[in-house]
Amino acid sequence: MIKNKFFSTYLSFCVSIFLFVSAISAQKAPAPIDVLGFTPGDDKKLASWNQIVDYFKKLDAGSDRVKFEEIGKTTMGAPFVYATIS
Repeated sequence: MIKNKFFSTYLSFCVSIFLFVSAISAQKAPAPIDVLGFTPGDDKKLASWNQIVDYFKKLDAGSDRVKFEEIGKTTMGAPFVYATIS
């Protein structure tokens, strides 16, 4: 009986800590539909390069888990970028 009570108390504590940490670390990352104006994968909808770059810039600003960097320009003058997501 004591073992079960200890286990349930321990489990409740772990769940509480998990929820607390999740709430603190939650950030406002924009949904693709909010930035692009449509859901990726919709019929006859394709995001332009500028829309994709804009989305990743907003994703970088809204989350500490995304690092978005421009490393130069393409031969056509568009930004050459990469994103590190952890």
